[in-house]
Amino acid sequence: MPEKFRNRYRTDTSRLRSWDYRREGAYFITICTHKRQRFFGDIIDGKMQLSDIGEIAEEELIKTPEYRPDMNIKLEPFVVMPDHIHAIIAIGDNPFNSEQDTHHTDGALKNECTDAMHCVSTP
Repeated sequence: MPEKFRNRYRTDTSRLRSWDYRREGAYFITICTHKRQRFFGDIIDGKMQLSDIGEIAEEELIKTPEYRPDMNIKLEPFVVMPDHIHAIIAIGDNPFNSEQDTHHTDGALKNECTDAMHCVSTP
């Protein structure tokens, strides 16, 4: 069994090892603030009240498709919470995930990188 991360998690990654994350698809993402600090606002009377930083975070998230038009991104439903953001981002066919770029003719991945663009480590 993998060691716990910060004495909390029992997995070394939540990523599906066999999935090429450059592929087309809808991806559920969570982005957390440093040390889960409540930078983005507070929930008051059951409604999220964005702080100035929360408004900036929301505006920047909304701009994601225009920042990366080359990746054919569509922002699906999202929610900004006091210390994190949940979003669904749909990645469409693009030059970075075309079959000819990511797979050999036998279907195997050309390299170990399984993330679009930046090749974030996925041990």
